[in-house]
Amino acid sequence: MKPTTAEPADRVLVEVRAQDPISQAGVASQLRPRPEVQLVDPGGSEDAQVVVMVLDAIDEAALRVLRQIQRSGTARGVLVTTQIDEQQLVSAAECGFVGVVRRCEATPERLVRVIGAVAGGRVCAGRSAG
Repeated sequence: MKPTTAEPADRVLVEVRAQDPISQAGVASQLRPRPEVQLVDPGGSEDAQVVVMVLDAIDEAALRVLRQIQRSGTARGVLVTTQIDEQQLVSAAECGFVGVVRRCEATPERLVRVIGAVAGGRVCAGRSAG
């Protein structure tokens, strides 16, 4: 199935963050060519609608970062993480991160589906998400 061409006004503004520059660059390179999204720079002139955060694990340090992101703007969040348990999922949702994609399932198509769902106000977590 060929992706539909989205008009610039219909594109979801997305900011990509990660614990390491390689993960950030990798996810950004997968999303950049997608017509459904437009990447924005952190602290740039455009505010992201969705922040995609790439994390290995959801620990206290990661939750502090998620809380800081929540306090600094209105963007909803998508986590790309290696593993997450139910309590960590609840904690992430309390920080506004209501989309979750496991790293092993993080194809560009799946990321775009979850980003679109989260931008539309839906919760998208679990194996059936996206």
